[in-house]
Amino acid sequence: MDFVLFLYHFTLFLWCMNSAMLAAPSEAVPLLAKPNCQSRCGDVEIPYPFGIGAGCYIDDWFQITCFNSTKPFLNIINLEVLEISVKGTLNVANPITFSSNCNTNKPNLQAANLEGSPFVFSQKNIFTAMGCGIMATITSDSNGSTISAGCRPECDNFSTNEKKNGVHFCQTPIPWFLSAFNTSFQVHDDHRTKDSLCTYAFLVDNSWFKWLANNSTNNFSTISHMEHVPVMLEWSLYHSTIDVFGAVVEVNPIAVYSASSFYCRSFNGSSSVYKSSSRLECYCNWGYEGNPYLLQGCQDKNECEIGNHCPADSVCKNHAGYYECHSPHSKSWVKVLLIGTGSGVGLLFLLIGAWWLHKVINMKLKEKLIKQNGGLFLELQYLSSGEEDNDFENIEDMKMSNF
Repeated sequence: MDFVLFLYHFTLFLWCMNSAMLAAPSEAVPLLAKPNCQSRCGDVEIPYPFGIGAGCYIDDWFQITCFNSTKPFLNIINLEVLEISVKGTLNVANPITFSSNCNTNKPNLQAANLEGSPFVFSQKNIFTAMGCGIMATITSDSNGSTISAGCRPECDNFSTNEKKNGVHFCQTPIPWFLSAFNTSFQVHDDHRTKDSLCTYAFLVDNSWFKWLANNSTNNFSTISHMEHVPVMLEWSLYHSTIDVFGAVVEVNPIAVYSASSFYCRSFNGSSSVYKSSSRLECYCNWGYEGNPYLLQGCQDKNECEIGNHCPADSVCKNHAGYYECHSPHSKSWVKVLLIGTGSGVGLLFLLIGAWWLHKVINMKLKEKLIKQNGGLFLELQYLSSGEEDNDFENIEDMKMSNF
């Protein structure tokens, strides 16, 4: 019995040590770039598969040049990068195209050509034209077919087009999987007022445009003095897991296990640049954050510090990949049973093993005593049962049945 008690207390000690380590805030900083690679250029984080310097990016399309140590550029396309997300998007500075009759010294730029690259213009962008009386159109000859879209901001104050801070503008969605287009203008109103002669158009991140339109501290007309606006691109990987991780990683798992910090899925697709016909996407598992394209890139996030859904009368305890809520008055042994998957199950099995070992030891000791002491042990056992009607014949029968 002392041995079982020792195992019980030893198990509780292991659980307390384990809980203390899991509950402590994680000091590990989620990895973004590959080891020994620059992870930031100015204020922009550069996560792998993008990278700065040889061996830090997956291929040349994802190479970043850090200009003057402050401004990152996509090296091949030469677009300034404003933000990169490991969830498959990046924001770049997209040029504004001005009509030919605008009195400006700005160059008449067109949007970048993304054909043949792993990038496309996101549907979260919207084509916008500002001014009035001129039709602004985008035309694309991608994939062997001509696609066009456009809109015309009207000059009168009663039109269905929108007006903000005295600026007329119109907007239209863009086609799917748009990778290249040209912007052009056609005059539709010869009675335009003098202050509306200049019309300009651009593709822009819709969320940024709405923020600007709703921000009273900014004058909407300031866009006419800008050369670029933010636009969102979507990026894809047509690579194997060996290319990405340097090791084979299972894709399309049947279930997402909490023991794993990340998982990957493959999708049917096609690319004129890459030989592989499958597109790879990786994600940090629930309860983790960081870069899922690095083997150790997803780290546990402490839900107890960043917000949880525990009731007011309970205590939040963080674990690797999840958190739990429990009453502050609960007993230690109850916590062991409720700790969930992972190490808690192992400790529970340890307790069961200790109980089973206790039963086996007792059985072995009893067999040994019977062999050594024969009927004396059985007689003492029978007498200690508390029965008053014991007789000698029953004891002798018990002795004989053990030989």
